[in-house]
Amino acid sequence: MKPIRLPASAAVLVLAALLAPVVAAPPAAAQQLGPYEVQTKGASFNAKFIKREKDTVWLRRIAPDGTIGPQVGYEKADIENVAMPPPAFFSNVYAMVASPTPPPASSLIRADKAIDAFIDTTRPYRDLPGIICDEAIFLKGQLLDLQRKYDDAIATYESLRSMNPPSPFATNALVRVGIDYQRTTNSLEAISCLSGVLLPEDDENLLSALLFALGDAFADVGNYDNALQSYLTLVVFYPYVRDNEPRALAKVLPCYAALKEWEPLYRAIQDIHATYPGTPAAAVADAIAKKYAKELGEAGLLVADGERVVEDAADGPLKGTTAATEAPEHTQLPGASARPDADISPIADTVTYPDEL
Repeated sequence: MKPIRLPASAAVLVLAALLAPVVAAPPAAAQQLGPYEVQTKGASFNAKFIKREKDTVWLRRIAPDGTIGPQVGYEKADIENVAMPPPAFFSNVYAMVASPTPPPASSLIRADKAIDAFIDTTRPYRDLPGIICDEAIFLKGQLLDLQRKYDDAIATYESLRSMNPPSPFATNALVRVGIDYQRTTNSLEAISCLSGVLLPEDDENLLSALLFALGDAFADVGNYDNALQSYLTLVVFYPYVRDNEPRALAKVLPCYAALKEWEPLYRAIQDIHATYPGTPAAAVADAIAKKYAKELGEAGLLVADGERVVEDAADGPLKGTTAATEAPEHTQLPGASARPDADISPIADTVTYPDEL
């Protein structure tokens, strides 16, 4: 085969291309951030983030007069803080996930796209102090919860728990993993995640969802004593967070029935009727009273029209006035021991409320 001979002009072009300096491709736009105030060990300045190469962060300083300097590489260890404010749409997402009413589908779609784009942009820098990528991932999980994509939400929260360096959202991510396991009827996994977890005292909505999920999980496996502890903690310490009190009171009813504790059951029914007539909790109370009318009657507590028969039983409200209804210390979560004589048959008389978060 004869070698191919290039024309002289083509050969010159090829030689010029081979000898030309290699020019780096421009950094992907997805990695560019800022400008933000950057604090290093030796200086503080405004800069745009250009790209990340392993432990080197490439920045362009911006002078007070607006002049943009050349790219300069900084070691990750030299960057002490980045003053990165949350984007404006974060406040809308927080309002969306905190609302007791579901947002419009179109709003969810827009929020999802905005969060995804923000995560993609900030992920290369998430291990720098001040970069709020983890907060965005945590919000992403909550948006998935709103869409009832619980398996995807669990995977998102688990990604926060496995990050290095550890994420400040890791504990609350574990709480939400446990809540989502209960939503997917994986009660044992929910108990494993939520028993003994540090309570998120600074977020009463999340704390309430935790206690409801843990109570539901214990009830599902027949551990009614510990289910009562979770529900009564809500009644005693957090009754006015959303509709915690009527919801928790409704949930204690089948637990008392399973444990054959008729006096606390009767008092809880009366408390619901007196305080929350015409609510879903009252409907549950009516159903439970009807189902266990015989047992309550034999205990001298009810007759057919729902009036009390005996006069010497306690007339006070449910909220922790007797040993049978006292809630545990609110900083402790129940353990896993069940009363051996508890009736662990399924209790059907429950009420379905909207998801807490």
